[in-house]
Order: sequence, then C-alpha cells, then structure tokens
Amino acid sequence: MFAARYYGIKNVIVEDVAKPVCGPNEVLIEIKYAGICGSDLHIYRKGMFVTSIPETLGHEFVGIVKEVGSKVNNRKLGDRVVGDPRVFCGNCRWCKEENYHLCPQLGFIGEVSPGCFAEFITINAKKHLKFLNMLISGRRH
Repeated sequence: MFAARYYGIKNVIVEDVAKPVCGPNEVLIEIKYAGICGSDLHIYRKGMFVTSIPETLGHEFVGIVKEVGSKVNNRKLGDRVVGDPRVFCGNCRWCKEENYHLCPQLGFIGEVSPGCFAEFITINAKKHLKFLNMLISGRRH
C-alpha cells in the first residue's frame, strides 16, 4: 500500500509499505478521506511531535472497516467511521477515569504511531474503538 512517510524536516516521501496486519483487538480501516492539520504542517516544517523516523503522517480521517479482530465485538465489516487520533497509555489515573485528554503520555497517530496518510490503518479497539462511533449515514441529526 502507499503511505506518506516523514523522513525529516521538509522530507516526506510517498512510498510502498506493508499493509498493516489486524490484531485480535484491532480493526483494519480503509482510509477514504484524510485531512491535513496544522500539526502535520508543524511536523513537515519543523520536525515537531514525531517520536520516530520514518513515520506515516496524518491523524484526521474517515474510513470503512475492512477487517475486525477476533476479540472485537462492537464493530462490523463495512462500518463507516471517524477515528479518534489520540494515543494514550490506558493505565494512568486519568485514563482509568476516561479522561484520556489528561494522560501524561498522550500522543497522536501520525506522531507516535503510524498515521492515516496511507491506504489502510489499524486501530486498537480497546483504546480507540469506542471513539469510532460516528457513523456517516447521510442522515441529518
């Protein structure tokens, strides 16, 4: 699959990489749309936030569930989803209280783990799936 990978300041290369493998607690999502955020520009221009190089960029996306891990029971193939880009520890006081935004280790996909500027992404359902609950149904609410 193709992915936009960060190799350093002003050095992003679209290259062919292995498609991620869906683990038992994950969903594999085919990316349909991805947005470029100001954070992505900070990474590109100044190298901010990224913890390892190379890294697949991007953290704002809409996609379709293409595979569901064996331990995931609240998503199905074909679900259209919006992802929560937060990567949190899940073990600290704040995470246990579901105040993930206060996690001292908080990061984002595309910065501390592979992002969505790719054809596919896997998301850990235990940490992220409940945030993948915005169905794009075409209905107005």
